[in-house]
Amino acid sequence: MCSIIRRFKGVLPADGNTGKQTMDVSGDFSPWQEIKPVFTDYLGDTSPRDDYDTSGTIHYVNNTGRNDIVESRLTSDGGMIYVYARTAETITPHTDKNWMMLFLDTDNNKATGWEGYDFVVNYNVIDETITTLCAYKNNTWQEIGVVKYQVKGNECMVAIPRSLLGLTGESMTLIFSA
Repeated sequence: MCSIIRRFKGVLPADGNTGKQTMDVSGDFSPWQEIKPVFTDYLGDTSPRDDYDTSGTIHYVNNTGRNDIVESRLTSDGGMIYVYARTAETITPHTDKNWMMLFLDTDNNKATGWEGYDFVVNYNVIDETITTLCAYKNNTWQEIGVVKYQVKGNECMVAIPRSLLGLTGESMTLIFSA
């Protein structure tokens, strides 16, 4: 279905790629506006859920939706990967359970990691500028390092050392989800 829609209705053209950039995770957010590509997400998909399944027997309730990410961007330099997210409203405190978790698939293999994701940022947040990076090993998340991040209003950025992700060399594959 998607290929037919794209064929007859088209898709927006790719917005380019700015290439390697070094970002100051402790600095201003304005340089992120120059980074491409821009990944957008639907507004309002964190709404509370309160409904029955299709059989009418199981009642699902989920009120955990928050931090509706509407835009994200990624860039890297020789040693770091930088990730940016902008939310619809002010980002909640880092003390929230399961706060702003960023899942990374570095090997493009669904058979490895948790649901294919090999790493997670923010599994355990240390404070307002330092958080953990965990790898999925032996069916559990295990801390392998710490990374810097910054939140201001509805924007967040994080810097992740490529070496902690096992990404060496010029090229890399990185799939992410929040």
